[in-house]
Amino acid sequence: VESDDPDKLGAYYTLYYTIKDLIRVLAPIAPHVTEEIYQNIVRGVEDDAPESVHMLDWEYDESEINVELEENMTHIRDILEASAHARDVARFKLRWPVQNITVVTENGEVAQAINSLESVLLEQANSKKVTIESELENAIVIAKPNMAILGPKLRGDLGRVKKYFELDDTDASLIMEEVTQHGEYTIHFDDKDITLVEEEILFEKDVPENLVSCDFENGSVYVDTEITPEIYSEAMARELIRRIQDMRKDMDLNVEANIQTIVECSDNFKEAVLPHQDYISNEVRTEKIEFNNITSADGYTKEWKIEDEQLKIFIKE
Repeated sequence: VESDDPDKLGAYYTLYYTIKDLIRVLAPIAPHVTEEIYQNIVRGVEDDAPESVHMLDWEYDESEINVELEENMTHIRDILEASAHARDVARFKLRWPVQNITVVTENGEVAQAINSLESVLLEQANSKKVTIESELENAIVIAKPNMAILGPKLRGDLGRVKKYFELDDTDASLIMEEVTQHGEYTIHFDDKDITLVEEEILFEKDVPENLVSCDFENGSVYVDTEITPEIYSEAMARELIRRIQDMRKDMDLNVEANIQTIVECSDNFKEAVLPHQDYISNEVRTEKIEFNNITSADGYTKEWKIEDEQLKIFIKE
């Protein structure tokens, strides 16, 4: 039942307490308006509410303060900002879902925040799954000599050091481990050893093409931008919802108004959105979406282009 929808009930609850706190703050400078709102809204809901808005106290409810939740949410916001930036770099729309986001971090508090608020993170990041790793599992580490620094230092040995890093059996992960633990790495040649310090070696990570990353304060976020048939299907459904909602706004329809909807499109687009027909119908408040040629002029018809698909949408109240 729509009236029992948790999201709507949560929105009503939040709106009520926001209004209540707002009129409490505004009461000294807008006494009459805030009193009217208070009597109509607060007094009608809370039987034990003070007689006037001007009788409310300003004490905060210490039991409502959850420091751990606030700290967890700070970490989640950082991850969400990084995820959004990664999407922006890849030009992957925020309303398109992704299969997975991988958070690479060694910070236990970040991992705890993700585990505690996983549902919030998944919803806001529009991802099917979130994975926590201490280092990216399928990334390939590449080590290179810092030529700008090593040129003057190594002179005649620069060439063979460069070739050493290019050898197939040179283990870049081992080099990184040595540098991390000891601050240097030694190359053993037949005639001499050459030791390179941390700033003389450059490390890069080669990640799969479908992953795009962005760093945040306590780690990195990798967003999987692979478009599977399932992802494409849901993405097209959301794109269709957006177009129909825009048309509802054009017609200045009441938010509760039901509409008739006809979509004239290719078979490929139809097959993509059909699995989400009930979801689309519920979001745009239509009993059922018809996929057919539009012949009626008694309504609102508009042409759209969604990715490579050309379609027409007809709606009528």
